[in-house]
Amino acid sequence: MPRSAATPPRYREIAARFAAEVADGSRRVGDLLPTENEICRAYGVSRHTAREALRVLERDGLVERRQGSGTRVARPAAPLAQRQPVRTIDDLLQYGNATRLVVDQRRLTRAAARAEALGLPAGAEVVHLSGLRYARGRREPLGATEVWVPRPGAPAGDALLDPAQAVAALVALLDPAGLLRVEQAFSAENLGARMARRLGVAPGTAALRIERRYVGHAGSVLALAITTHPAGRFAYPSVLERDPAAKA
Repeated sequence: MPRSAATPPRYREIAARFAAEVADGSRRVGDLLPTENEICRAYGVSRHTAREALRVLERDGLVERRQGSGTRVARPAAPLAQRQPVRTIDDLLQYGNATRLVVDQRRLTRAAARAEALGLPAGAEVVHLSGLRYARGRREPLGATEVWVPRPGAPAGDALLDPAQAVAALVALLDPAGLLRVEQAFSAENLGARMARRLGVAPGTAALRIERRYVGHAGSVLALAITTHPAGRFAYPSVLERDPAAKA
């Protein structure tokens, strides 16, 4: 049966499942993961899909692969103050493999204050999703996320508004293959009473606010997302390297 456009790639689903098992302690540091052939049999996928799932885990530093000794868990689950190193768009989107987004609000609304950021007229319809993101195996949310998507036609628009399909539809919309770039802006703020209650912290708590615009190859904005992380629950390390072509 062909996979829906709202369904994430199979290798990502498999990688996310292994990441969740490490996070909840089902797999510990040093444990062997199944071989590519075993993954093929267990999930009914091709060797290429199995290899890609393991490649994602290795790139994220969760496993080590050695010729002749298999694939082993390389590090334990991240602490509550999750660290998300990012160098590429793929790295950024792998955040979703190690965490879980629970969308609790979905509605059609007008672009209004978000119109300029979305490149839309103020009266244009958008899909507005709101939810909490959790580290696998953790009860306290890492942050609160709001997403605005220019209203797509059916079936994509219907999927975004469907409680059972919203997260998968969002993942499909933001597939790296369809992205030209991701624009990010970081700011610090103190949480108001409503957001503080939502995140289970005291009003006035310091927080990191990240605004992202996902731009497609045609230059149009596919989505605008704003995530708010209370202090101590999320870190965003980065490494800046000098251009090797630059002169000393």
